[in-house]
Amino acid sequence: MKPVRLFCLPYAGGSAVRVYHDWQAELPGHIELRPLELPGRGSRMSETPCPSVDGLVDDLVHCVLPAIDGPYALFGHSLGGLLAFELARLLEHAHHRPRPGTCWSPATRRPTCPPNPTATTCCRTTSSARGCANCPAPRRRCSTTTT
Repeated sequence: MKPVRLFCLPYAGGSAVRVYHDWQAELPGHIELRPLELPGRGSRMSETPCPSVDGLVDDLVHCVLPAIDGPYALFGHSLGGLLAFELARLLEHAHHRPRPGTCWSPATRRPTCPPNPTATTCCRTTSSARGCANCPAPRRRCSTTTT
């Protein structure tokens, strides 16, 4: 049985390696930790930071694609949660990869919900693909990137 690869994305300004370095010792043996460092942070400090979510996701997809050869999951805290959500959508729609087994995003609002107090009920729904009267349909991404 192949291990589940757990790709972890940090909060804005965080280094994935520093934030998640202790996690592997606490995880079961069948889970392989893969921190995803953002440009301009941690081990990628010499690179120019990317100012857009789309740019970050396009960068991250090239790190993740070669490593998806079995089950995987995504974890992102705060900004990392938004990046994990967008990365999962790009992998599925533009690169025809299976959805992650799980996508955790603590400290992150459901990306399809507007930041407004009336949307809190909607944000508690279990499916991020389902919308409601307060939430627009998820935007569709197009990518010319091929692998």
